[in-house]
Amino acid sequence: MDLAALALVLVSAFFHSGWNLLAKRSRDQGAFLWLAIVAGLLAFAPAAVYFLVTQPPSGDGWIFIAASAVIHVFYFLFLGGALARTDLSVAYPLARGTGPLFVLIIALIFLGETPTGPGIAGVLLVITGVYLLNTARLTFRALTRPFRALVTTPGTRLALLTGLTIGIYSVVDKAGVDRVNPLLYMWLWVLGTALLMAPFYLRRPDRVRAVLKIEIRSAIAAGVLLFGAYTMVLTAMTWSIVTYVSAARETSILIATLYGALLLKEYVGPARVLGALILALGVALIAIAG
Repeated sequence: MDLAALALVLVSAFFHSGWNLLAKRSRDQGAFLWLAIVAGLLAFAPAAVYFLVTQPPSGDGWIFIAASAVIHVFYFLFLGGALARTDLSVAYPLARGTGPLFVLIIALIFLGETPTGPGIAGVLLVITGVYLLNTARLTFRALTRPFRALVTTPGTRLALLTGLTIGIYSVVDKAGVDRVNPLLYMWLWVLGTALLMAPFYLRRPDRVRAVLKIEIRSAIAAGVLLFGAYTMVLTAMTWSIVTYVSAARETSILIATLYGALLLKEYVGPARVLGALILALGVALIAIAG
């Protein structure tokens, strides 16, 4: 994997886990995420207008922008529901960790990407590490907990659906940024997503007002972090295949797990420590041999 692309992805991991932490700490994750999107749109509007004038999207570029906007509606709805119903250190790893597996399969089918043997091994190590990060102990019961939780815990199922949407939008966005400037591409699909999500929250203006009154600064910060993180990822996609970029993004899980342990007092045991090491090894293998 190109080292410049990896560097961008690693920086984006801090940004991404940061806005997820802010969303988790909100009293109303759904309204908070929508306001964060609106805040990011306003903050990056000048840059978007500049690129819209100097590098307008092509005809087929608009198709990918529209598709990404629709897919991200489901992403934010699923993610908001998952964060509201389970721990950050459970929802975030499952949501982010299943993404690389879906990306590997979808990119192989629709983009014809052919990762190297070591690259695939790195992706599989990342997935294994993420799975261990989603367990509490190195016992059979703990290791099978995610499968049981898919049946019994709505938040876990929503996190898995979030992972599926990550796999879909990653492949769509890889094709999109091959046609449209990354920052403009993101700004336009986010605008579409915000407009599509508006009816869900404007019909309950009390929810929006509550977040504006108490958490406006956090929502603005989350919006800037959200835009910054994914713009970096989209830029990295123009330099490397989406399978590697998607897997390398999962370093944000290490940061999110640390946030959950130190700031939210969530439990982090030996299994998650082992998972962190395996995940890091997978990313290193992608970087060196992928």
